[in-house]
Amino acid sequence: MKKLLIAVCLPFLLAMAVIFLFKDYLLAIDFKKSSSEVAPADYSNRRYIHHFSDHPAAINELLAQHNDSATIYLLGSSELTSNGPFISYNFISDHFPVKVMGIGHEGNQCFSIYSQLLSRSHFLNNAPVVIILSPGWFEAKPARGTTSAVYLEYMSDAAVREMQETKLPEDFLTYANQGLADFYPELNAPSAAYRLAHLKARSQKSFYHRLWCAPLQSWNVLTDMFRAPLKKNNHRREYQPDTVVCRINIDSLLQGSKEQTLLNATNNNMGIENDYFQQYVGNKRGNIYPVSDRHNRELEDCRRLIQLLKTAHARASFVISPLNPYYFRNLHDLDPVVSSIEEEIHKAGFNTLNLFTSDTAKYDKALLGDIMHMSPYGWMQVNKFIINEYHLCK
Repeated sequence: MKKLLIAVCLPFLLAMAVIFLFKDYLLAIDFKKSSSEVAPADYSNRRYIHHFSDHPAAINELLAQHNDSATIYLLGSSELTSNGPFISYNFISDHFPVKVMGIGHEGNQCFSIYSQLLSRSHFLNNAPVVIILSPGWFEAKPARGTTSAVYLEYMSDAAVREMQETKLPEDFLTYANQGLADFYPELNAPSAAYRLAHLKARSQKSFYHRLWCAPLQSWNVLTDMFRAPLKKNNHRREYQPDTVVCRINIDSLLQGSKEQTLLNATNNNMGIENDYFQQYVGNKRGNIYPVSDRHNRELEDCRRLIQLLKTAHARASFVISPLNPYYFRNLHDLDPVVSSIEEEIHKAGFNTLNLFTSDTAKYDKALLGDIMHMSPYGWMQVNKFIINEYHLCK
């Protein structure tokens, strides 16, 4: 009983007392920082954002179309960190009057991407979003879903607050809050926004949970009022790319990049670049550890992500990246989950570039530079897909 009084009744009574005694004073306070103190919100010139934890205001550029050029948003994980001239956010931005903004690094999996997009759901309608799905997310440890450490890098307090205000059907927010609640015990001194999301998820369990969560929710709403909001960018124009006559020969670049990739892989018959093969592979071979659909959190996150994009009427498309079947002994064990994902995407009405195959006879050795990251030739395949999908060429 004593614990109940301390954990529930005392915060509730304190919150009510503060609101009653100081309501006039609280309403008169301007909680916003002066313009000189607000974190800068204009990251529109960036082609690639590693994560948002160092620059929380950068998330305000996600899905925001600017007057200088139309922007396609490319979300994925470690494949986006290569930063070469053929990666889409460089190649397309350099050769077309359309910008590609890449967002993500290792571990930025489906639940992280889902939450980022949900926090910007008011901008999702007709938004050009390309999701790069790695088959490696759906096996072994990654199949447990996005880690709390990575989630914190992409979802600031402000982003979690924005997520709570989505106008999409309630089940999308319920799923997001429950996912956050699953790793909430791992968080060190979580903010009021995270606490509120956690309490919302707990309150869904039963009437008893709703009863004891209510005062704590009120308390966290009150304390969250004292946080100065980041400067927001809530202005967006429609995605309207300028279609141009293609002055570059995509097929020629595909052929040239393929030949060069294979020239860099002469000390093995697996299509792996020489230095990488010598340093990391040699006689070693890898195994895939499949997870049943029932225990595959990442697969459920992926399905939710697809449904979010469909419900919000996003102009989305997907790339399923390859893995090297010469290196992974049992890559065919991933065939069922990859086929399931591709089917879900097509049911939602989105197009897919599927570069994955477990069959060595069908695998194009030039697609990867190592065992899982795309070569310049692999990226040219993605560039061609984006150019065609978003009609960048006449």
